[in-house]
Amino acid sequence: MLRKQEILTAAGTLGCAIGIGFVMQNGQASHGYTATADVPVQTVGAMQDVGLLPVQDITLTSLEMSHSPVLSFSDKPVHTVSAPASSLVAPDPLDLENKQSCAISLTATPDTAGIVTLSLNAPCLPNMRLSVYHDALSFSQVTDASGDMTAEIPAFTTNAAFEVKFANGESATTETVVDTLDQYDRVAVQWVGQIGLQIHAREFGADYGTDGHVWSGAARDMTAAVSGQGGFMTTLGDPALPLAKFAQIYTFPKAASLSSGWVNLTVEAEVTNATCGREINAQTLQIGQLGKVIVRDVALNLPDCSASGDFLVLNNLLKDLRVARN
Repeated sequence: MLRKQEILTAAGTLGCAIGIGFVMQNGQASHGYTATADVPVQTVGAMQDVGLLPVQDITLTSLEMSHSPVLSFSDKPVHTVSAPASSLVAPDPLDLENKQSCAISLTATPDTAGIVTLSLNAPCLPNMRLSVYHDALSFSQVTDASGDMTAEIPAFTTNAAFEVKFANGESATTETVVDTLDQYDRVAVQWVGQIGLQIHAREFGADYGTDGHVWSGAARDMTAAVSGQGGFMTTLGDPALPLAKFAQIYTFPKAASLSSGWVNLTVEAEVTNATCGREINAQTLQIGQLGKVIVRDVALNLPDCSASGDFLVLNNLLKDLRVARN
């Protein structure tokens, strides 16, 4: 019964508050305001019998004013004054010029034989290590003393996108279209560090060491492909960098070839004192049908150091190229 009386008392208090013109918020009265009313508190037997409490004998009070307030107006002219000067400091033109001069510029220009010339200008990042990414291909490079870097990259996709990431976290992107890519066959192998991997292409039955044997020691250049004489080898990556990423790419002009037959492809790993008895890891890339790039991870266990100077020849990592003369 005590709990019911507390509820009724609260309801009666709320009724009084409404009657005198203000309502208490959040369950608490506003400080500095009081109101009194002689309202009898009734005790009832059950909550379902509770009706509206009668509110009576309320005395309303207000401040009596002997006269109406007088508002004064002035006929004096209004004077305008200038606002105080802004406290914001205008940008320093030299700072803006410095920021613009430090902007990174990256462009990609299609060249012959499905090659893209990638040109980087980063004047505030001289002698800075970076990584270049194109599709699944990647390699390490470094800017020169002026913050410039240029690389001739065999493209693997027609809509060719390139990204450069610096060691300090900055990056830049660009893209271009390589319309002639479908005229070439292209394969690659990539790895990290000095582990002695090489692609060897033996064109149309050529033996090792003959004119049709293309590798890093007899790389040719893109003029051989443009003239239809045969393929050429490109090696990317800076050997002066520790744990650099390297890529080696072989390109053959299937549309302009003056010969027909097979190009046999192998990946060879030299056994050295640094790699003997170790597992080495690499990836192969090859443009397949419909222009899709096929990527394969490779893990090789090299022989022990008694085999230093020998080569491990891997025949099945890359698919041989069949060339039909047009």
